[in-house]
Amino acid sequence: MELRVNEVKLPEAISFNYEELKTAIAEKANEYAVAVYSEDQIKNAKADRATLNKLKKALNDERIRQEKEYMKPFNDFKTKINELIGIIDNPVKLIDTQIKGYEEKQKEDKLKEIKELYKNTAHPEWLNFETVFDGNEKWLNASVKIGTIEKEIWDFIDKVEDGMQTLSQLQEYSFEAMETYKKTLNLNIAISKANELSDMAKRKAEKEKLIKKLD
Repeated sequence: MELRVNEVKLPEAISFNYEELKTAIAEKANEYAVAVYSEDQIKNAKADRATLNKLKKALNDERIRQEKEYMKPFNDFKTKINELIGIIDNPVKLIDTQIKGYEEKQKEDKLKEIKELYKNTAHPEWLNFETVFDGNEKWLNASVKIGTIEKEIWDFIDKVEDGMQTLSQLQEYSFEAMETYKKTLNLNIAISKANELSDMAKRKAEKEKLIKKLD
């Protein structure tokens, strides 16, 4: 399918292979309208969509070029071109729906795979998948390999366990610090919490000591 327009001298009517093009596009459109692509054929679906969109763009570009040169006889040409574009739009939408549905399913399947991967890791019981996955929507992209995701998950778990190990060695309020860390996954905040509690306890003890002296 190729748009061929005969150049004219104004005010001649614009002539192009409308009937030939309409027949060819209609035949192809009918084929695409009933086409069902399997997962292995998604590349073919994308190629078909690109072909149709390329033709649509060529048609529309030619319409714009002719319109600038010639308005009155152009109205008939414009109507016919828009008709051809309308014929193309339907299969493009149908193909696009299939592609988007396939891509969404791929993401759903990959998310299930990642969840199963995380389930089989040796991670702290309190560390749920949602916390690890948060902010990692890129994992669902087809370009991100499952091996890369597994490494990032293990790196995340190792960092969390290192943090818990550090907090377990605090002389005071280690438990409280670890509980804070579980909620925030921020080591600095957790240590600050322990220091705050320790400082509060010291000030409380000093106050109680002072009260006893006054008594």
